[in-house]
Amino acid sequence: MTLRIKTFFTKSQFGKNLLTLGGGTVFAQILPFLFYPIIARVFTPEEFGLLATLTAIFTIMSNFASGRYELGVLVAKSKHDAVNLIGVVIVLCFVVLTVIYLILQLFLVDILSETLHEPQLKKWLFICPLSAFALIIFNTYNEWCVRSASFKKLTINKITNASAITFSKLLLGVVKIFSHGLVIGDLLGRFISAGACVFRALQQDTVAFKEISIAGMKKVAKEFLEFPKYVMPGRLLNEIGKHLPVLVLGFYFNSVEVGYFSMSMLVVYGPISMISFAIRDVFRQQANKEYLKNGNCRTFYLIIFKNLSFIALVGAGVLMFCIPYLFSIFVGKQWDTAAYYAQILTIPILLSFVSTPLFDVLIIANKLKFNFLWQSYYLLITFVSLWVGCVLYKDVVVAIYCLAIGRSSAYLLSIFLSYYFSCNKIVSQHINT
Repeated sequence: MTLRIKTFFTKSQFGKNLLTLGGGTVFAQILPFLFYPIIARVFTPEEFGLLATLTAIFTIMSNFASGRYELGVLVAKSKHDAVNLIGVVIVLCFVVLTVIYLILQLFLVDILSETLHEPQLKKWLFICPLSAFALIIFNTYNEWCVRSASFKKLTINKITNASAITFSKLLLGVVKIFSHGLVIGDLLGRFISAGACVFRALQQDTVAFKEISIAGMKKVAKEFLEFPKYVMPGRLLNEIGKHLPVLVLGFYFNSVEVGYFSMSMLVVYGPISMISFAIRDVFRQQANKEYLKNGNCRTFYLIIFKNLSFIALVGAGVLMFCIPYLFSIFVGKQWDTAAYYAQILTIPILLSFVSTPLFDVLIIANKLKFNFLWQSYYLLITFVSLWVGCVLYKDVVVAIYCLAIGRSSAYLLSIFLSYYFSCNKIVSQHINT
């Protein structure tokens, strides 16, 4: 097994691309991880709880503000169509987020603050559309890099993003120029990252971006209408499901529990998910080529699945044993509760590590309806799990155990669907009908 993995990484083009992107992703995760001991001691669980709530809100916003048109950049038939899709994304998200800002300030700020038991939302809710815009720019540039297989650029982008956010939080936490430096630092870091994306895109592909036109944007907006129609609702449901625990724990308990949950996900899920998304970026670029060439990507899929599963099995044993010591050493004894939550969530986190890179097979195979159905199940099982723990048992630990079970079932279903649709087009079309 070890020899096969070594050969896979050194001989195949996929492996070489993954080493390039994965190496940068690991560095991008090590950097904030090195500063967790300082950041976790400078800021309180309540401040982490506030940032987690704001992050949940602006991440959900980012998933419908762009109509998810940016995901069409990879599969667009020409570079001309791809750059015009980027134009659609920028115009659409600017308009939608402006409208959202007005609605939040005029109607929803008090309601959300009271519902989520977070009085600081009244002061800081305005940053959500700004953070969402920066996040959309970052994600769109990532798609542009994946399309051209520019994995070195993608690596630099991830490192820049992690560095900007980490150092901004650290600086404002230590200097204490502002109150709530954690929130301001996160926003500042995201804008620095987004600005770097715009600069690199215009510097490296100036000629391509000059092809953006109103006519071109109208054309691709209609051609890729299935993305806002099917992919956007599905991804929106996924993001709501992903952040629902933060919102529900804030509603039924308090910002301290939200802070503990947020830290547990930050320390464990954060690094694992970043590596998983790095694999996803390389996998879907290669899988898309295989699918266009052969009508299926089953062989390639199985190679990646076996290697991911092996890593996850080894990781499960290591994490279950090391998490308490990891939290104690790096973020301090005051986060022992977060360590306990992280142990409970280890299995679904590692299942997500396997399923996340592979699930884009449904987009490559044009199974957007099945993508939407799975996202619906993910949101439903997350809600039911939290409802059982928070409403029936009124116990945060029970809620997290139920969440672990529910999400594990969703990720297993995701793996099954992606495997099923990695087969040839003829079978897939038959199923879809």
